[in-house]
Amino acid sequence: MSWLVYRWLLLYGLTLFVFKGCQSLFLRHTQSGKCIAAGSQISDGNKSRSYWAEMVNNCLNVSAQFRYLDTERLQNIKTGGTLASNTNTKKKMKFLNRLFIHYGKNKQGKKFQSSSAHHLKQTDAGSLFLYEVKFCVQPNRSYVDLKKDGCSNVKQNFTFGSVTQYGTKMKDVHCSPKQYMMVKRADYGDFNKTGFFNDENIGTTCSNLTNCQVKSHCDGKRSCELTMDNNLLPSDFCPDTSKEIYTEYTCVDNSSSTIITAEYCLETSKQIYTEYTCVDSDKPTIITAAPKIRLWRSYEGYIQIYDGSRWRFVKDKNWDKNRQKMLCQHLGFNKTDAKDIPGIGQFPSGSEIATGDLICYNTQVSGTSCCTHLVLSTTTSSVNISRVTCKVCDRPILKNVPTFPARFSADGWCASGSTPHLLIDLQKEYHITRVVVMGNRDQTKWSGSYLMTYSHNETYENSQKITGNKNGYQASTTHVDIFNVRFIKIQSSESQNFCLRIELCGEAQMPAPVQDIKIQPSFTSASVTWKLQTSASASSYITHLVIYLNGTEKKRIYRSTEIDIKGLTPYTWYKVEIVTQDGSSQSSNKTASEMFRTKKGSVTNYGTKMENFHCSPQQRIDIKKAVYGDFYKNGKFDGSARIDTKCSALTNCQVKSRCGGMKSCEFTVNENLLPSQYCPDTGKEIYTEYECVDTYSSTTITENLALLITIVQISLY
Repeated sequence: MSWLVYRWLLLYGLTLFVFKGCQSLFLRHTQSGKCIAAGSQISDGNKSRSYWAEMVNNCLNVSAQFRYLDTERLQNIKTGGTLASNTNTKKKMKFLNRLFIHYGKNKQGKKFQSSSAHHLKQTDAGSLFLYEVKFCVQPNRSYVDLKKDGCSNVKQNFTFGSVTQYGTKMKDVHCSPKQYMMVKRADYGDFNKTGFFNDENIGTTCSNLTNCQVKSHCDGKRSCELTMDNNLLPSDFCPDTSKEIYTEYTCVDNSSSTIITAEYCLETSKQIYTEYTCVDSDKPTIITAAPKIRLWRSYEGYIQIYDGSRWRFVKDKNWDKNRQKMLCQHLGFNKTDAKDIPGIGQFPSGSEIATGDLICYNTQVSGTSCCTHLVLSTTTSSVNISRVTCKVCDRPILKNVPTFPARFSADGWCASGSTPHLLIDLQKEYHITRVVVMGNRDQTKWSGSYLMTYSHNETYENSQKITGNKNGYQASTTHVDIFNVRFIKIQSSESQNFCLRIELCGEAQMPAPVQDIKIQPSFTSASVTWKLQTSASASSYITHLVIYLNGTEKKRIYRSTEIDIKGLTPYTWYKVEIVTQDGSSQSSNKTASEMFRTKKGSVTNYGTKMENFHCSPQQRIDIKKAVYGDFYKNGKFDGSARIDTKCSALTNCQVKSRCGGMKSCEFTVNENLLPSQYCPDTGKEIYTEYECVDTYSSTTITENLALLITIVQISLY
């Protein structure tokens, strides 16, 4: 016994049997809301047993449940009898020209039960019509009368209804074999109110999807046998699985509209109440294959659906931001670009549109499905249609550049014999996180897989497989994590006969600054080394470095980790700054820098006195070298100047002998110090490099004296 039945029996102590999920139909009077049921017994003999057809409030009572037999007769579930009329004048008084339920016991009784006089269908106006005997049924206070008044009175209107518990399957929800279902509504909610049927307590969100699903699966069919579970009603729309589905329908002879129906679906646990009507005549035109859906401009614009011959704009009667979100996700775009609906546009009279419901939702297999129920029409006046804006990603790179042929807003780039692959130059390097592809706009050509090769230069040495499209209208997204991407080549892994639209997502990479700068200064130069960031995730590929000295560009060099800076002034502070650049001439946002000071030194012009050449009282002078040459150019010191070799030998000896080991050094540079036979050019300078040391080695003095003796000996000759 179903939970719903058990609940009724506990509350009301009823001894009736309500079959699981009420999986059959009931006949509900439109005006009163009451249903036809097997009432009090009229007779019970050897031939048959008969009951009055009475109007009751509880449409879920088993006595009010019916089903169509293989013919056009309606059978009552509780009694097993057929809904019948009797036109026999001898028995008219017995049945008072009312509808009753007849159950045949013997051959004669069963013959009457199977009579074509009881064949019942529904008229276009909504009346229940015993068409062989030309009677329509019309309720009075308690019973159901038979009328011959044209069957167009609104008091005679009925709908067929069914309530299905979530998690169960619809059963005996159908029309006569001569007619087709036309679903009026299919809602989700709690339709049992204190033991009686109530169709007002519905859940709007789930009901929207329920309505679309039941209509798309059952409209235009003779019967509806859906399992109401999470495959049909997923939990993101229908999280409460304890309710029911109420389906209300009519039965009709013909369908007056062409209806596009499609399901790409999922599963849940409530009950579905479905209202429907039954119609006879030829089966209406219904498209059950999944239709092509697209947005006017790939990921934004109006919704379009292909009806088999042309694209039509879709007017969804209940469009909201949740439907927009799920449609975007179904089309391969995970987000919407706005919190609200981006707006509407007005279409003039004569526009070919499709009106109804288009609802997409998540499936259990990490995919999406859509339910559509759209009626085709040509507008006779202007109509408003909602626009949709989806978001490909937060950081699109290509951004619909007008000159790019494969942009999303274009018709698509197509391969040819001379150009079997698409080449892209991003102009700078990127970290790419997502590749989104679609076929051409007409949805006729696409590839199921791609190979993307890439590099920071044009070697295309790296590769990445890209998931292609399963159809033309859904974008396919491949999540990647690749760096230093500038030059890209994309080609199909399947065929050269394909078209492509593409968007890349990610952010531009910048060259990282150098690290760990180390400087070895001398008196007039400095050796500078550093480390480059070699991780592709941390930096674009560095191709050049710009060296600045005290704020002025010194040199631009190719990728390297060292440089020698010459021409510096002794005992002077300098600031070295290094800026990295990549192949697109982007420079690092941060500049790496380091301060240094050259070693001590002195420059003394010929003919002047050497001054300010000293150390602290605790230290001694250690001469490194003393040379003679032209160390001033354009008023600036040039440590790389050409020296006078012959004069420099004597100069080095003289300075070391006079100054080495001393606290200070002061002497005049003249003929006495540097005689003309060694230093004939008196227009230059002595350049001295020295250090101040705590301990001065005596061996240095000895060496200086030995050199001096050698020079004196030479001068004697």
